[in-house]
Amino acid sequence: MRWGLRLGIIVGLAWGIGYLPLQFFGERGLVQYRRLKRERIELRVRNGQLAAQIRHMRLEVERLREDDVFLEKAAREDLGMVRKGELVFVIEEK
Repeated sequence: MRWGLRLGIIVGLAWGIGYLPLQFFGERGLVQYRRLKRERIELRVRNGQLAAQIRHMRLEVERLREDDVFLEKAAREDLGMVRKGELVFVIEEK
């Protein structure tokens, strides 16, 4: 009985030494779990940022469709457009 108990302890220790580190550091271990949890938080933050950006862009599109003054300002600033007959002066800085 003593040998059986000793053999059981040795097998249990060998299993613990070989298997448990895999559970913590292996492909599906605790380290991987924490990394994925951190990544999920980062993705949720990024998702929130993108949702805010989408809301802002939708409001801008709505203004471009409905507000002619805003549309003209955007065309001038973003696209460099001018009205027919306007003169454009380019000032170069030294």
